[in-house]
Amino acid sequence: MSGHLSDSESVLMAELAQIGIDQPSLTTTDNEAQIGGLARTYEQKRLAGAAAARRLPARRVVNRVRVLPGAPNPDERIASSIAEIAAILAPSAAGRLRYSVNHGVVTVDGDLPDSGCLCRLTSAIWAIPGVRDVVNHLRAAELPRAAARPDQLERSIARVLGLPEGAVRVRIEGCMAILEGAVRSESQRWAAEDLLLWQAQVYDVVNRLRVTLAEDRRPRPKKTA
Repeated sequence: MSGHLSDSESVLMAELAQIGIDQPSLTTTDNEAQIGGLARTYEQKRLAGAAAARRLPARRVVNRVRVLPGAPNPDERIASSIAEIAAILAPSAAGRLRYSVNHGVVTVDGDLPDSGCLCRLTSAIWAIPGVRDVVNHLRAAELPRAAARPDQLERSIARVLGLPEGAVRVRIEGCMAILEGAVRSESQRWAAEDLLLWQAQVYDVVNRLRVTLAEDRRPRPKKTA
């Protein structure tokens, strides 16, 4: 963390702790702020990023908060939470939604009034403690078209990070992007997430990349003038 905290940075650190981020950290440069720590849900990570953007508007925020889910939540309790959330976020459609929970994996299907409702409901389901995966078949008439197809995003990420073709896989479910596969380092793992967050359709990223690939130690070709 940069030596002396400004008032805004001190307030941000206190807000991160209030959100529930364990071991919050903040590193700043002239034009970038990187936040870190441990969260129990993806919603806490999203809130931490929003807080950093609000408190430090002059800097680009890099969200390095890691999500480490807490204790398992019974499927019945997860299903009950989904019903309560849907009644609040999509009252006109809640009764027509179909969902099931099996060992923390949520399958949800149905039509929603607009893309904003779909994004909020998807994010809220991911934020329920104990949810391990979401099989998302929700639909919205106004859902924006993806800026790029998943296969295009996979090739782009692999090219930017210098990874072999097929190392990274991307799924787009509603406004949520799921990242899977293998990279060579933690920095590549987070860089892949940042690349996806620039996509217009992506509201949040579930990052399941593993650091398992060996470092490529072949000499890089020299650039020619």
